[in-house]
Amino acid sequence: MKILFIAQLASIHSRRWILSFPAFGNEVHVLDTSGENEEKHSLEDIPIFRTEYRKRTLPVVIDYFFRFRRFKKYLAEMIEKIKPDVIHVQSLNIYSYVVSRLNFHPFLITIWGSDLLYYLKRNLRTKLMAKRSLRTADTITCDAFHIVEELKKHKVRPERIKVVFFGTDTEKYHPSKRDPRLAEKLGYPAGTRLVISLRAMESVYNIETYVKAAPEVLKAYPNTAFVIVGGGSEKEMIQSLAVQLGVEKRIVFAGRLSDEDMQCYIASADIYVSTSLSDAGLAASTAEAMSCCVPVVITRFGDNAIWLDNEQAGLLFAMRDHAMLSAQLKRLLGDDVLRKHMGARGRTIIDVKNNHSVEMAKMNGIYQSLAAGFKKAGTRKG
Repeated sequence: MKILFIAQLASIHSRRWILSFPAFGNEVHVLDTSGENEEKHSLEDIPIFRTEYRKRTLPVVIDYFFRFRRFKKYLAEMIEKIKPDVIHVQSLNIYSYVVSRLNFHPFLITIWGSDLLYYLKRNLRTKLMAKRSLRTADTITCDAFHIVEELKKHKVRPERIKVVFFGTDTEKYHPSKRDPRLAEKLGYPAGTRLVISLRAMESVYNIETYVKAAPEVLKAYPNTAFVIVGGGSEKEMIQSLAVQLGVEKRIVFAGRLSDEDMQCYIASADIYVSTSLSDAGLAASTAEAMSCCVPVVITRFGDNAIWLDNEQAGLLFAMRDHAMLSAQLKRLLGDDVLRKHMGARGRTIIDVKNNHSVEMAKMNGIYQSLAAGFKKAGTRKG
């Protein structure tokens, strides 16, 4: 089976997803829609095509019209050359609209969460584009039950909606990757408890609340350090806030990490925190922490409560509520047995319900079913 993915390879989640399908015997091609300034990623032996970037010189509406025509022509040529059995567009966007206008079938869209809200609420043009995409896609996948309900509100028939989680590699994200000396390597005394955040320093992830929770925690448990992994446009603001609160010596800005270091840092943490204000399903980093037997403290949003199994695998707190976050962190830091219990429960949940290999096998079955159904019906593609 030939699969054409249209996705941003700047996203590690898209790359992991796409790399799963040659193993099922599929011929995979990718159209990378990452921006001009994004790093250009390779995918082993998978052929990659890239959209042409041109600086806008015309008014927005006119420029948009010409970009649409260029991309439609380019994609039509790709389809003619590759002759895919299935096209899968990662995210609801202009590209899913173009596929719908080319009348290609079968094609799928994966909803990431914010894309659904953005395109349906931005303006009339994007709203009409999104509605056509949702109406004509043969299958729509998402990784959250609240997104399923949102899609139903927009008259997407339930039988066309499939819940497929991005999944976690439970072998890579494993408690065996723990380094008991990580705190010392970061410059702290042996036995220092590590609380870790893996979300980017952008407004939607609200790292400000994470830093604001630190002073109260440190009063009760001074042998604690807070680790912030990654970068973001709010880094300087977050660093300044740490200084203002007098906790800068207890906060580590670890920057971007390699995959191996990321696995080690997560498994070596005592508690993982996500202060995000918006997620579709379970955040990948939250799932990775759970897979490493690390108890999590995350915002009460979306499907988070479902994944924590009535707070058996971690604790919840209200969005932007740094006092509640502090209280939850102190509760866990003061109870070694509870941390161990929640960590073990989290690992079980991910292994059973969010295992990457299981979810991708489920997705491959969806591709096969769609391709076989259209082949049997003799439906014209494109």
